[in-house]
Amino acid sequence: PGAPAVKSVSEGNFGSSQGVQVGDVLYMMGQDELESLQEMSRDSFKAYLQGRPLTMRFLGQKPEDGTEEEELRGPSIKSADEDEPAPLEVVPGGTVEYEIFADESVDKLGIAFNGKPPGALEVKSVSEG
Repeated sequence: PGAPAVKSVSEGNFGSSQGVQVGDVLYMMGQDELESLQEMSRDSFKAYLQGRPLTMRFLGQKPEDGTEEEELRGPSIKSADEDEPAPLEVVPGGTVEYEIFADESVDKLGIAFNGKPPGALEVKSVSEG
Protein backbone atom coordinates (compact mmCIF):
# COMPACT_ATOMS: atom_id res chain seq x y z
CA PRO A 1 0.00 0.00 0.00
CA GLY A 2 1.11 3.51 -0.52
CA ALA A 3 0.28 7.04 -1.46
CA PRO A 4 1.96 8.46 -4.55
CA ALA A 5 4.15 11.53 -4.23
CA VAL A 6 4.01 14.30 -6.80
CA LYS A 7 6.90 13.84 -9.25
CA SER A 8 6.29 16.99 -11.31
CA VAL A 9 3.81 19.82 -11.77
CA SER A 10 3.44 21.45 -15.19
CA GLU A 11 3.63 25.23 -15.00
CA GLY A 12 0.51 27.00 -16.20
CA ASN A 13 -1.75 23.97 -15.71
CA PHE A 14 -4.37 23.26 -13.07
CA GLY A 15 -2.01 21.66 -10.54
CA SER A 16 0.38 24.61 -10.42
CA SER A 17 -2.50 27.10 -10.16
CA GLN A 18 -3.73 25.17 -7.12
CA GLY A 19 -0.37 25.24 -5.35
CA VAL A 20 0.50 21.55 -5.75
CA GLN A 21 4.24 21.08 -5.28
CA VAL A 22 6.76 18.36 -6.08
CA GLY A 23 7.01 16.00 -3.12
CA ASP A 24 3.43 16.52 -1.91
CA VAL A 25 1.70 13.21 -1.22
CA LEU A 26 -1.76 12.36 -2.56
CA TYR A 27 -3.53 10.18 -0.02
CA MET A 28 -7.25 10.52 -0.79
CA MET A 29 -9.28 11.19 -3.92
CA GLY A 30 -12.75 10.72 -5.28
CA GLN A 31 -15.66 12.08 -7.23
CA ASP A 32 -18.65 11.84 -4.88
CA GLU A 33 -16.82 10.69 -1.75
CA LEU A 34 -13.13 10.70 -0.92
CA GLU A 35 -11.46 7.29 -0.84
CA SER A 36 -8.17 6.32 0.72
CA LEU A 37 -5.52 5.32 -1.79
CA GLN A 38 -4.47 2.51 0.56
CA GLU A 39 -7.27 0.28 -0.76
CA MET A 40 -7.57 1.68 -4.30
CA SER A 41 -6.64 -0.38 -7.35
CA ARG A 42 -4.41 1.01 -10.09
CA ASP A 43 -7.33 0.94 -12.53
CA SER A 44 -9.53 2.96 -10.15
CA PHE A 45 -6.71 5.44 -9.59
CA LYS A 46 -6.26 5.99 -13.34
CA ALA A 47 -10.03 6.30 -13.87
CA TYR A 48 -10.31 8.92 -11.12
CA LEU A 49 -7.51 10.99 -12.64
CA GLN A 50 -9.47 11.14 -15.90
CA GLY A 51 -12.90 11.76 -14.37
CA ARG A 52 -14.53 15.00 -13.30
CA PRO A 53 -15.48 16.32 -10.86
CA LEU A 54 -12.45 15.21 -8.85
CA THR A 55 -11.42 16.08 -5.32
CA MET A 56 -7.84 15.32 -4.26
CA ARG A 57 -6.41 15.55 -0.74
CA PHE A 58 -2.67 16.02 -0.28
CA LEU A 59 -0.07 16.25 2.46
CA GLY A 60 2.70 18.76 1.79
CA GLN A 61 5.71 19.98 3.73
CA LYS A 62 5.39 23.21 5.66
CA PRO A 63 8.28 25.51 4.74
CA GLU A 64 10.80 26.08 7.51
CA ASP A 65 11.32 29.72 6.53
CA GLY A 66 8.53 31.08 8.73
CA THR A 67 5.98 31.33 5.91
CA GLU A 68 2.50 31.81 7.34
CA GLU A 69 -0.11 29.09 6.71
CA GLU A 70 -2.19 31.45 4.54
CA GLU A 71 0.80 31.91 2.23
CA LEU A 72 1.65 28.22 1.82
CA ARG A 73 -0.51 27.58 -1.22
CA GLY A 74 -1.98 29.65 -4.02
CA PRO A 75 -5.10 31.68 -3.32
CA SER A 76 -7.18 29.61 -5.75
CA ILE A 77 -7.25 26.40 -3.72
CA LYS A 78 -10.94 25.67 -3.26
CA SER A 79 -12.94 23.32 -1.17
CA ALA A 80 -15.34 21.09 -3.09
CA ASP A 81 -18.25 22.53 -1.08
CA GLU A 82 -17.47 26.23 -1.24
CA ASP A 83 -16.13 29.05 -3.33
CA GLU A 84 -13.82 30.00 -0.48
CA PRO A 85 -10.26 28.68 -0.23
CA ALA A 86 -10.09 25.35 1.58
CA PRO A 87 -8.54 25.58 5.02
CA LEU A 88 -4.99 24.36 5.38
CA GLU A 89 -4.39 22.18 8.40
CA VAL A 90 -0.94 21.76 9.86
CA VAL A 91 -0.63 18.19 11.09
CA PRO A 92 2.10 16.63 13.27
CA GLY A 93 5.52 16.45 11.69
CA GLY A 94 5.32 19.86 10.04
CA THR A 95 3.10 18.72 7.17
CA VAL A 96 0.16 20.64 5.76
CA GLU A 97 -3.05 18.96 4.64
CA TYR A 98 -4.92 20.56 1.74
CA GLU A 99 -7.60 19.68 -0.78
CA ILE A 100 -8.14 20.71 -4.39
CA PHE A 101 -11.20 20.33 -6.59
CA ALA A 102 -11.19 19.89 -10.38
CA ASP A 103 -14.55 20.49 -12.02
CA GLU A 104 -15.65 19.66 -15.57
CA SER A 105 -13.82 22.70 -16.97
CA VAL A 106 -10.41 21.20 -16.03
CA ASP A 107 -9.00 19.27 -18.99
CA LYS A 108 -5.54 18.30 -17.70
CA LEU A 109 -4.39 18.23 -14.10
CA GLY A 110 -0.74 18.85 -14.99
CA ILE A 111 0.40 16.61 -12.12
CA ALA A 112 2.64 13.53 -12.52
CA PHE A 113 3.05 11.00 -9.72
CA ASN A 114 5.88 8.69 -8.60
CA GLY A 115 3.81 5.56 -8.97
CA LYS A 116 0.24 4.44 -8.56
CA PRO A 117 -1.52 2.69 -5.72
CA PRO A 118 -1.39 0.21 -4.18
CA GLY A 119 2.20 1.35 -4.10
CA ALA A 120 4.83 1.09 -6.77
CA LEU A 121 7.96 -0.90 -6.14
CA GLU A 122 11.19 0.23 -7.69
CA VAL A 123 14.10 -2.17 -8.13
CA LYS A 124 16.96 -0.65 -6.16
CA SER A 125 19.55 -3.30 -6.92
CA VAL A 126 19.92 -6.86 -8.16
CA SER A 127 22.30 -9.25 -6.44
CA GLU A 128 24.39 -11.62 -8.51
CA GLY A 129 23.89 -15.33 -8.04
